[in-house]
Amino acid sequence: MSSSEYKIAGDAEAGTGQPPMMVHVVAPASLPEGYTFEAQVGGDPERTFTVEVPEGGVKEGDTFLAPLPADMADGPRIKAPTGQWKDGLFNCFG
Repeated sequence: MSSSEYKIAGDAEAGTGQPPMMVHVVAPASLPEGYTFEAQVGGDPERTFTVEVPEGGVKEGDTFLAPLPADMADGPRIKAPTGQWKDGLFNCFG
């Protein structure tokens, strides 16, 4: 899948220019596309956010990605290098 085919649900986080952090959500029931429900972060009932069911809907127990609101993120993001290999071709011999 090319980067032009990938669409993030939601805009970049306010003021950061970065896309929102995506989290795995387990569907609590079979739900139609566009349905919204409250999901818990780490099973904590005090930390909930609204999730919208993606295109095509979900079945109970399905896992899908949803954007986590910026105020719910717990820590810094990992800055993984992209676009080139970290090591050279013959670094395995060094």
